[in-house]
Amino acid sequence: MSNARKRTEVRSLREHYQKRDQLRLVVDYRRKYLESLIPGSDEKTEQAEQNYERARTQTDKDYEETAAAVDGWTFPKGRASRLPRMRDFHASAACSLGTG
Repeated sequence: MSNARKRTEVRSLREHYQKRDQLRLVVDYRRKYLESLIPGSDEKTEQAEQNYERARTQTDKDYEETAAAVDGWTFPKGRASRLPRMRDFHASAACSLGTG
């Protein structure tokens, strides 16, 4: 399999993983937002919104950086040609967000 084909596969995986991560952020935000609707928790509502926006921006930035790095990858032949696991990218993104 050519390097260009492997890069294309990684890019297509990115779309699925990024959508999954965005859905996780939305679910987490909505859970925190609903919890903040308890009377007297206006600060928590605002904080939940800010945290969501920050996490969303950081996640998008992490995926863009990964996509840029993939463009420079070369894939050796044989057993070493296995694609890096996208969950490793997700784990590093979660650590940078303080959620992993």
